[in-house]
Amino acid sequence: MYSIKRIRGLDQALVFQKTSKKYIGIEFPLSYLRRSKIFGVFDDDNQLVGGFLIVMEGDLRSFESLPSLTCLPKKIDRWDVAEVNSLWLSKELRKSASSIVFWLFVIFQLLISGKKYFTYTYSTSKSRLGNFYGRARPITIFEGETKILEGMKEAEVESIEVVSRFNVAIAPIRSIAIITDRLMVNFKKLRSS
Repeated sequence: MYSIKRIRGLDQALVFQKTSKKYIGIEFPLSYLRRSKIFGVFDDDNQLVGGFLIVMEGDLRSFESLPSLTCLPKKIDRWDVAEVNSLWLSKELRKSASSIVFWLFVIFQLLISGKKYFTYTYSTSKSRLGNFYGRARPITIFEGETKILEGMKEAEVESIEVVSRFNVAIAPIRSIAIITDRLMVNFKKLRSS
């Protein structure tokens, strides 16, 4: 069984920082984590097996990594954008029914944030992730080599996208076939064990 909890305090933030670096290769600075709402997925042994963070104010790494802020569409007020970052799940959870709960939790947290838009960044080499995010109908504001920010080892070729709260809300409906398939596979596994 897994649980999702808000991570608070320096000790827990350091665990999140180190564990997420292992999964996504970026060691986010503590100053950035302090400005974030950090959530972790924990297993029965209280080990961190997934997580994400939402940055509501201050500098957003997605925008800092842009070659120029002129990439941001004029209709989007930069101050009404929150950033979703360090989003990861351990390999054993990615195709499980628990991943559906995780994604619904992420969506719920975004919807209650009060922001109109959300930004995120991902490596263009992860095409399956891009297809998954595409169900929320994001606006790609930049695709290419981004600036190297604190905690990164090297420049990456990334896609930086912005999605509206409305499209976040209806993304699960657009993904109903994926959700149903994943639930059926997990149900069959449970029945056979």
